[in-house]
Amino acid sequence: MWVDGTSAQAESAWVAKRNRRHTLTKEDCVVAFKQYLSPADCSSLRKWICKREGDVNLFTMHKGRALYSPYVPTSNIYNTLKKATDTCSVLQTCTGIVAMGEHYILQSGMELYNSRNSSVKSFIKSDCISGRFGLLCEFKCPPCQQGMACNPYTGLCGDTVFCSKENSPIPCGKGSIFGGSCPVEDGWQYWQGSCYYIHTAKRQSWLRARDLCRRYRDADLLWLTSPLEKEWLVSKLPKASFWTGLYGFRFCAVLQWSNSQFPFAASRWLSVSKWAIGAKCCVQLNAPEGSLTAFSCFRKALWICKRKEEGIVDFREFRGYYLAGTYTSNSTQRSLWEALQLCRFQRSICNGVGMIKGEYRTIFATRILLIVGALGDESTAYLKSPCLPGHYGPECQGSCTCNRIENCSPFTGECAENLQCSQEYVAQQCQKGLDNLSVMETCLDFLVGCLAKRCGEIKQEEPACHRWIAKVITRKSWLGSLSYKLQSNSWIMPDGDRAAPRWGFKAVQDLCVQIEPISGTFISFACSERASWICKGAPVPGALDSTYKWWTTLTSSLLVSIFVVVVSMFVTFKAARWRRQVLVEKTDGKEQRNKVEMENLASWDKKALKSERSNPLN
Repeated sequence: MWVDGTSAQAESAWVAKRNRRHTLTKEDCVVAFKQYLSPADCSSLRKWICKREGDVNLFTMHKGRALYSPYVPTSNIYNTLKKATDTCSVLQTCTGIVAMGEHYILQSGMELYNSRNSSVKSFIKSDCISGRFGLLCEFKCPPCQQGMACNPYTGLCGDTVFCSKENSPIPCGKGSIFGGSCPVEDGWQYWQGSCYYIHTAKRQSWLRARDLCRRYRDADLLWLTSPLEKEWLVSKLPKASFWTGLYGFRFCAVLQWSNSQFPFAASRWLSVSKWAIGAKCCVQLNAPEGSLTAFSCFRKALWICKRKEEGIVDFREFRGYYLAGTYTSNSTQRSLWEALQLCRFQRSICNGVGMIKGEYRTIFATRILLIVGALGDESTAYLKSPCLPGHYGPECQGSCTCNRIENCSPFTGECAENLQCSQEYVAQQCQKGLDNLSVMETCLDFLVGCLAKRCGEIKQEEPACHRWIAKVITRKSWLGSLSYKLQSNSWIMPDGDRAAPRWGFKAVQDLCVQIEPISGTFISFACSERASWICKGAPVPGALDSTYKWWTTLTSSLLVSIFVVVVSMFVTFKAARWRRQVLVEKTDGKEQRNKVEMENLASWDKKALKSERSNPLN
């Protein structure tokens, strides 16, 4: 039978013909030849024929999304959906219909954006069923937010693409679309699902340019996928040459993109003129010609970075933290997704989302603070950052020095846990009750699980340091041992007669103390019990001295290195000269001996000849 369940009348001779090379099974598939059908193995690879009914609904609805076209004539606006669909069905240039209010607008563009209005609907014309895309509908859509189907033309969801200025009845008629997940720094531009950074300041080598691109999350030097992309990019470039991600080896005979997810396929629009002499080469894009030229990778030039707009993690999560700054909306958002979308839409005026007790607010934050108290368990900060963890600042050129790079503030590069705020001051945006741990020597040089023999145990000296250590550790850890003083009925610190702070000991029958994570409670245990421990090492020389000059150490090291090199060269020269002199002396002695032997031999020959002449028998 056919796939639709109707009988195929396979017993008719003109329909089916036995295939001698195939043994019939319970389930077989049929191959179509010119005059007959023949059974075959269903797993064999063959071409195929598709069929569908003539009257098929080609339109799929996308709620809250709108198709974007740079120009829409007023003749494309209809009053009813029926008229719009009938007209769009017969127009090859029509890609879909956007319903805004009482108007239905025919569109010719293929890019879908988030209108942030649930009443807006797009009806996209496509041969693919919902959830598929591609020229032959061969690809499956990625998961989109809120159960939306992807764009059947591009495979993109359009969740984080917005219009800068929306107006009715033309979708984004007086504005332009932008990628909400693209970095907001100057130089970044959006085009059809990708973000591009065109660097026009300082020139760098290819390797340095690639390193600077990769400091952005999921970014790399430019890779090209279509002639349209290349044409659009060249139209945005000033007259100059720019590094791309294309490089070659084996004397530039083999080319590939630095982003290995996109294999290089040679074509006419990607033809490369090779001017490199060495075994490796790197390719530049020349504007306004649009040509590609291979040069030495050490040559300095401008560069272009690229990254995908969708599927990028553009917010970093900080559990237990609070954002202090200016709120960018007058109301709270119902969900994290809505808050993140609003922050992406607000672009540069919003750099974070704060959550306290299930309420989300968009904010332009100036500080990130660790909340001390139970409120910290109900608070989370989400910071917008285009950089990889460990980098911060303009062009992500700053490098963090925190113990854990995940705690690095994307604003200043400081360690986020250094600023702490008591929960009772959160309502006043922590104008009071702040503890800055970055200036505390006792907490700067801690090391969990220290194995050094001369590493002394850390002391319970400061409440702020105590709270910080409790937040950092992940398991119960040993602190310094205490001694009990009967006269004062108190515990004494190990370095003297100071009484230990009363921070809530659970028991006092033993002399060794552990600290619990999170709560920071001190508990006395038997000193023979095994647990992790916390050590404090000596400060690094100059690390806490504001007058310390880092370049003095570097200069001293450089001078010592130069001195060692000079001495090594001098010794090598002397040794070579001595070996040459010895060799010369050996050669001269050998020549002298040879000369004496030759003279002796000549003298003997003369005597022999004289004796022969004087012999009368001769």
